[in-house]
Amino acid sequence: MREHGASGAVFITAYNPYSNQVSVEENAAAMKALEDDLQYLGLPYFPGEGADPKGLWTAEPSFLVIGMSYEQAITLAKKYRQNAVLVSRQDAVPSLLLTA
Repeated sequence: MREHGASGAVFITAYNPYSNQVSVEENAAAMKALEDDLQYLGLPYFPGEGADPKGLWTAEPSFLVIGMSYEQAITLAKKYRQNAVLVSRQDAVPSLLLTA
């Protein structure tokens, strides 16, 4: 975050809306649309993966977006029907931001 002069970051996915598993094709299309939105916003982002440490849920491709505001995060999470996103501020401690 320091390298980009940002005070925070957001970890977001478009996979499996509202925790309902959908087809590989639907997930891929949603992730492409999310990436298009991120490119439009002009924020630096990096590919990642959200994984269940117990392995009960398949890992989901995600993006770590540097400098995204809470408002932007909530807007995109709602657009892609996500229950929550992870946010981090300068202390780099993640917290869950519910979108409902």
